[in-house]
Amino acid sequence: MQRAVTYVLNQQLFPDEVNVIVDRALGGGAATSNNVHDTLGDGMDVIEWMYDAATLGNGALIKVDGQRDYRDRLLAVTYNTPGSPDQEPGSANDFLLDYTPLRRRGYTGLGGLDAASAVPTTGNPPVPAAGTSWALQIDTSIWIYASTVNGSLYLFNGTAGTLRSPILTIYASATTGKRTPP
Repeated sequence: MQRAVTYVLNQQLFPDEVNVIVDRALGGGAATSNNVHDTLGDGMDVIEWMYDAATLGNGALIKVDGQRDYRDRLLAVTYNTPGSPDQEPGSANDFLLDYTPLRRRGYTGLGGLDAASAVPTTGNPPVPAAGTSWALQIDTSIWIYASTVNGSLYLFNGTAGTLRSPILTIYASATTGKRTPP
């Protein structure tokens, strides 16, 4: 992480300086040379998520995070499911939770819509479409996308089976400034 400001004892703090520190809290930002991401903001969000039920059914969608707006961001996602239910953290065999995750990278745009250009619902997955819908396929028929309504992040299971306690680690850039949500 780069230093935003250097302080000395008893120095007054100004709001602009504190805002820069907050924006850079996780050290994310755009490189300064030969970079098309010249509108990318400073900072990033990192979340760790594990579904709180034993399985996520086919056709189900579940909110991963509703605290932040994930529209117009670059995502780096690692995904996996435990080998068995007793390997989840806090379970009897959690010492066996050791796996090679799937890794994906994508863009959330203005959010995901289904095939009818409507908000995805149970049984109706997000469908990427040029200029209107963005969704990242993190594994076969498993999608992650931002809500077009409020930017919340969702996971959709379209595998025709159940998923055992999916685990996600998501690095979300600041907004890219390329598409402005309404």
